[in-house]
Amino acid sequence: MLKRVLQEMSTGNVHSRADLARRLDVSEGLLAQMMEDLGRKGYLKPISSALECNSGCCGSFRACTACACGESIVRQGWALTEKGLNAAKPDRQ
Repeated sequence: MLKRVLQEMSTGNVHSRADLARRLDVSEGLLAQMMEDLGRKGYLKPISSALECNSGCCGSFRACTACACGESIVRQGWALTEKGLNAAKPDRQ
């Protein structure tokens, strides 16, 4: 199951933890535990990104780190490491 997490993430088509949990047919809680485990083993690395402003002064849903009002939301996520990318490759036979 851990390899499936890496394989799904390697497609670049995962947009949220909820999305990935649905694809794998597991709860978000179980997925969070699996991702923590993959992080400890060096297959994933934590990342953070700034999202749209709380007040909406940015207008659209584009990412901003310093808008006019100075507010932003920071989201924690995970990214594949080189080790994770290699592990996500299909097994050779």
